[in-house]
Amino acid sequence: MPGTISAAGSAQLTVTPRGATGTGVNVQVQVSLAVQSARDVLAVPVSALLALSGGGYGLEVVGPSGVHRLVAVTAGLFASGQVQVSGAGVTAGTRVVVAQ
Repeated sequence: MPGTISAAGSAQLTVTPRGATGTGVNVQVQVSLAVQSARDVLAVPVSALLALSGGGYGLEVVGPSGVHRLVAVTAGLFASGQVQVSGAGVTAGTRVVVAQ
């Protein structure tokens, strides 16, 4: 399944507490706390990441002619099924293979 590297305006990792303390009757509250964020990053679905035999991560990139090649990337923040990536030849709009 093809995917595309997207230029995310911001990637934000959030933690939502499962339990809360306080008082109230029939009151439901959901709280999200941003513990780390990054702006102007490139992001791909987490399922596009491949573990490299020498360690680290890679992406299977699909070139304009349809040729596939493996590109090493550095993974950053993980949030909402996306992961921040950087590496040589990794640009917004690059097509990548995503596991199903």
